[in-house]
Amino acid sequence: MWICAITASTVLAQQQSFTLNIGNEASLSIRGKVAPGSLAGYSVTFRSPVPYPFPSGQPKLTLRQETGLEIPLETNMAGLLSGQFYVPNSVQHGPATVTLQVDDYVATGTVDIVPTAPALYVDLLAETLDAQVIRGTPEPPKFREPIHPGDTFTVWGTGLGNASAAEVRARIGTRTLDVLYAGAVPHLRGVDQYNLRVPPGATLPDTCFTGVELTVRGTAVPSGTLPTSTTGDPCRHPLNLTSDQLATLDRDEPIPVASFVLSNYTARLYDPVTFDPLELIERQETAGVDVRNQWSRRDRLHDP
Repeated sequence: MWICAITASTVLAQQQSFTLNIGNEASLSIRGKVAPGSLAGYSVTFRSPVPYPFPSGQPKLTLRQETGLEIPLETNMAGLLSGQFYVPNSVQHGPATVTLQVDDYVATGTVDIVPTAPALYVDLLAETLDAQVIRGTPEPPKFREPIHPGDTFTVWGTGLGNASAAEVRARIGTRTLDVLYAGAVPHLRGVDQYNLRVPPGATLPDTCFTGVELTVRGTAVPSGTLPTSTTGDPCRHPLNLTSDQLATLDRDEPIPVASFVLSNYTARLYDPVTFDPLELIERQETAGVDVRNQWSRRDRLHDP
């Protein structure tokens, strides 16, 4: 994921102006600051037509601190347009400059290295947290098997930095959670893990989208929702779905809940390289659309 806009220019004879965006890899709302030992994301937005032919070289990223020390950054799934990199534990707190180079294209941007800048991994469209409930075999919470009082569940993030579990507070709905662990995942560099427990006998909202709140050193952490229920029953969906429909959503399959007809629309086509406007077209067609809730990495219906 990526954030904070910083203007840069290419060093080609034919200048190409673009923006380098940097931030916490887990959340778009953590802008322009990262913590040592965390994962950061970047993206590039072109202010002029996309270069053609498109650069195909291997991206190189470096971080330069105020002391003048330059550190090569290890990247993952990196390209000219977007990617992520690991912020080494050895970097010092304070302003730093990140440089991205792909072939002859170079962009730089500033970022603050801070002690902690945490965020949780969440489906950006569904707003649901990546989580597992610990019940014998860990598995994601489901609509038909939501989180209950006494359950322990795990969520993940990045950017915790040097904060400890004693500095983490968590709630689900209005219920305070026990923080059993907050720290690094040994086999996943840059990833943080939070083990949270719902106190036995607690009362939870019987909803499929209960908000989870996390604070670190008093600062709210970008988070998401999870399904909860005080009883052993499935959670309550805002569309009053049946148990069978909830089971369909738990299998990551859509259910049709509405449809509409789209007709007589006008569209403008653009050149994919120069963005120059092309023909203006008019079409008439009928399309049925399913509105659906999807449990992981897809859209969801919001509570009213």
